[in-house]
Amino acid sequence: MNDHTNIPSIKDGSDETFMIDVIEASNDLPIIVDFWAPWCGPCKTLGPALEAAIKEQKNKVRLVKIDIDKNPNIAGQLRVQSIPAVFAFAKGQPVDGFMGAQTPAQIQAFIRKTIDAHSPEDDNLLTAVKNANDLLEKGNFVESIEVFKAIIEQDINLTEAHLGLIKSLLGNKDLEAAKAAYQKIPDSLKGHADLKTAFAQIQLNEQTLNVGKLTEVKEKSLRSPKNLTLKFDLALALISEEHTEEAINTLLEIIKTKIDWNDGKAKVQLIELLDALGPENQLGRKGRRSLSSILFS
Repeated sequence: MNDHTNIPSIKDGSDETFMIDVIEASNDLPIIVDFWAPWCGPCKTLGPALEAAIKEQKNKVRLVKIDIDKNPNIAGQLRVQSIPAVFAFAKGQPVDGFMGAQTPAQIQAFIRKTIDAHSPEDDNLLTAVKNANDLLEKGNFVESIEVFKAIIEQDINLTEAHLGLIKSLLGNKDLEAAKAAYQKIPDSLKGHADLKTAFAQIQLNEQTLNVGKLTEVKEKSLRSPKNLTLKFDLALALISEEHTEEAINTLLEIIKTKIDWNDGKAKVQLIELLDALGPENQLGRKGRRSLSSILFS
């Protein structure tokens, strides 16, 4: 490992130096790239906040700032469509990123995640997270709970482990334990996308806690297909039983029928369900597109 103590933690980059400053350098330590321009208002707030957070890490990570007006090629290759746009590179590859303004807590969580993705000593923990997620996917909730707890004891900043623990506890029908686990998460991490998803899942489970049995609720709704209250109850029952796609479609039906029904209750519920699925979920993406087509048609 090279000595980074004499290398500036913040520097200006360019199209010409990108390969050396970012791609090659990220094999040695994580690199965060900030695409900005002098005319960009939000950049004037995000830039100094990023620089301050980078300096706190004392050479564990480096910031490369690229003015897109002077250096359009790399921005084009990375498909930067708006600024500020920030990318994290580790071991020669982009590993994370965001666009737009962020709070200081979100910036710190992003930088910490970037460092964790690069650090060799964290490889075992990341493997453990993958194994625990495999247990979670198979429905082995008791085992995944214990593994995620052990991971968090070793690194409380690993957001994927917190999300996995909460998913496991909810899968094990232990809502109170999931709420307690969320409360133990450091406030500085709660702005992270993983933990926003975790919080949304807790809220969703609270809302569906007292719904009736799915077969009974479905039978009532079928007997009165125009009754939107019964249809909404059916959506909650479907969510409770993890029939996610059918729940999304049921809520969309209500919105199509009467968009402002019950002060927009179906729309609010659908958005909360989509938030709980997370930004990368394919059903969630499809649901967002369908909702947008209804709202803006």
